[in-house]
Amino acid sequence: MSYTATNGGGGKVSCSKAIGDSETLYLERYEDGRYSIRASGSPGVYLRLDGNAVAKEKKKIGPGAGVSTSGDASNAFESIKFPEVFLRSNGKIVNGQWGSESYEEFYIIYLD
Repeated sequence: MSYTATNGGGGKVSCSKAIGDSETLYLERYEDGRYSIRASGSPGVYLRLDGNAVAKEKKKIGPGAGVSTSGDASNAFESIKFPEVFLRSNGKIVNGQWGSESYEEFYIIYLD
């Protein structure tokens, strides 16, 4: 499996309190150990984190409210293109954050 970066992007990322088809994502692991996050109902559609503005500022943009605050069995999603920029959510907005703390950690739930 190979991966290809594309310019631009589109779509919408938001938060939901329910788990359904739109909230289910697939993690795809590549031979070099990297992962991509793919939409379940849209083949070939992947989560993209543009951390350009965050990486330039190199500062935290405020507290978030991720799924996990314990650090146990939780995962943080770091951008490959923008090191030290992590996916974060405050429960209403999904965006990028410089650095990773408990608010940038998520549990991965395996569904049958």
